Amino acid sequence: MSAIQINIVFHSDWHVGEGAGGAGYIDRLVRRHPEDGLPFVPGKTLTGILRDGCEKVACGLDDGQPGAWQSFVATLFGEQSKGTENPATTTPARLHIGPGRFAPELRAALAQDSELAAALVFIKPGIAIDPDTGVARSDMLRFEEVVLAGSELTAEAEIVLDHGPIRLAALALLAAGARAAERLGGKRRRGNGRCQIEIVGAPPNLVDILAQAPPEWPAEPRCSLSLATGVQRSRQWQRFSLDLELLAPVIVPDRTAGNVITSRDHVPGSLLLPALNQRLRKLLGDRAGQLTTALAAGLVQVRNAYPARGGERLLPVPAALMVEKERPGVVVNELYQRADQHTQRKQLRAGYVSAAGLAPSEDDKSPVVMIDNVAVTHAVIDDQPQRPTAAVGGVYTYQAISGGQSLRAEVWINASLLPDAGDPRVLNGEIRLGRAKKDDYGRVRVTAQPFDSKPAATGERGQFTLWLVSPLLARDERLRPIVAVDSLTAWLGKSLAVELSCQRAFVRSLRDDGWNIAWREPRPTRFALAAGSCFLFSVTGGRLAADRLARLEEEGLGERRGEGYGEVRVDPPVLVENAARLAVTTVQAAPADEQHGVAVTAFSQQIVERAWRRAIRHQALVGAPAIARKLGWTDSKPQSSQIGALRSQFEQWFGDVSRAQLGRWLDQLRQTANRVDKWPPASLWALQAFADDSQAVWSHLNADGLPVLHDHRRNDFRERLAGEATRVFWLTVIAAEFDRRTRDQED
Repeated sequence: MSAIQINIVFHSDWHVGEGAGGAGYIDRLVRRHPEDGLPFVPGKTLTGILRDGCEKVACGLDDGQPGAWQSFVATLFGEQSKGTENPATTTPARLHIGPGRFAPELRAALAQDSELAAALVFIKPGIAIDPDTGVARSDMLRFEEVVLAGSELTAEAEIVLDHGPIRLAALALLAAGARAAERLGGKRRRGNGRCQIEIVGAPPNLVDILAQAPPEWPAEPRCSLSLATGVQRSRQWQRFSLDLELLAPVIVPDRTAGNVITSRDHVPGSLLLPALNQRLRKLLGDRAGQLTTALAAGLVQVRNAYPARGGERLLPVPAALMVEKERPGVVVNELYQRADQHTQRKQLRAGYVSAAGLAPSEDDKSPVVMIDNVAVTHAVIDDQPQRPTAAVGGVYTYQAISGGQSLRAEVWINASLLPDAGDPRVLNGEIRLGRAKKDDYGRVRVTAQPFDSKPAATGERGQFTLWLVSPLLARDERLRPIVAVDSLTAWLGKSLAVELSCQRAFVRSLRDDGWNIAWREPRPTRFALAAGSCFLFSVTGGRLAADRLARLEEEGLGERRGEGYGEVRVDPPVLVENAARLAVTTVQAAPADEQHGVAVTAFSQQIVERAWRRAIRHQALVGAPAIARKLGWTDSKPQSSQIGALRSQFEQWFGDVSRAQLGRWLDQLRQTANRVDKWPPASLWALQAFADDSQAVWSHLNADGLPVLHDHRRNDFRERLAGEATRVFWLTVIAAEFDRRTRDQED
């Protein structure tokens, strides 16, 4: 798949809302990207606008009747089952559209200067008009954030089936739909959001392509079950670590509560496996046909992706670990240490820890590493009223794993399938995972490399601990799911050919529901022992060799091990220890980023000018009282009427013309004896400097401290904004002096 670039240029102010306001000061906030805090156009918004434009074009090409081009649009953008009773009508999109963002150089530069970033957005007031009286309604004043006109954003899109004729037809349709989409975002019928959308690389002969019937999409590959026989099992394994860099938030659906879709805090192997299916087949080479059988037999295992810290894959916190309520850094392993009646403890129920154990520390901080989550609200727009309605889904919220984090998974392949170490680079690349992966979510970069595991222990064991680091699917002799300790003890003892007794156990159960994309219907519910469950077993009959326990870590336990279920650890250091305290790691401050060059454009200059205007007003307002004292202004000198006359000189300041007029006013003032005596000499000298020098204002304002983008000349902005700065400076000082005199009179 090759990327398609989409350019968006806004010709008016625009607003893509957050769906909320700031309590007490603003009614509608602009949506900002969680990575850099800058305004952007979400992929869902851009997808909806382009789809709307493409549907208009397709309807015209089909003469207003259902036809081939409308079917082409439905396949390109996908269909949803909203409004139908058959969920199988949902089809995946063949087009993935990412968010529209500013150029990387501009984003990097704005990230280093909050004043420049703040200049992108301003607050626009609004009112509501009473339809009966035609005047403003009472109590309806509101304030909304909008982004500057002239914004230039770029998005990337991909077509899943990058077939020649289909790609040309899709590009032509997208280009025509982009031209039909003239506005974007909120209040686009009130002047906001006027834009131009361009598909870079669109074919020049749009009319010729659209005049013909679109090509047929290739049939979607069907899910086929191919089981091979005669797959031999080896004691040797090829192991690969998969580092997942989340380029965007990832939604791993967990459950739906009302209009909120929650996400798990990890990526299960069952979700990772379909995305890596074709790459795994390349890795297996001539034995790719045995992949289905190998997955069913557990000879190929794609293990869950958990957080990675310091090059180590962390694992779900054991349920046996308890922390003291008053000192969260004190961790007690109750598999070995009984509960203390005099100390209140609570169980660690979520998060991840290192299997290597917890090092001592003097600071009482929790040892648990938590995943950062983000919650984003979206809306489904009804075509008729052009707003969210319950009929099409309304407003809903996605909870997702935040982008920018690193997870690590593992792929274990039995040496019978991969006798020689395969090249893990075939697993590298970008994939999409989870829900809503066609737009803002699910972009992940995968990097694979081989690794070695610890050697198997030897000797006999009379006692061992078992830690489930992924859910365990197992069935007893009556094919009932095992979710009880007694059933697990009997089943595991039978698997190890010994008699076991469970001394202590900390168990959680799990109900796992989901959706099968290939079947287009819900898959059967799975009942399992949840990750984090841990047990202390004693061998009461028979002889148990340590190497048999080591094989549990290699091969796993139970069903569907190829999808990440059944991963265990035997006697991990974190559970062998009785108590531990967390080691606090010192995070070194990141070095200051170097300045990024930003091309000088009309929009970049507009950002700097707005930042200067904000800073000039701030400096003038803060320094106005001190400046008035420096000018020698008191309650009697100069008189308020004289200050009012001075204000009229700066209310319409137009540079050289105004400077000449100010000079004549000063000459006339000096020639009038009963007026010049009322002005302090310091005031006359300062005013004469403004009449003589167009840049005199910068002797009172700090231009060197005003923000500027790299590669933009500061002197250019000094000259360009000198007149405006002069007007703002004097009007602010005069207003502050009038306010002071009014307060003194009231006192």
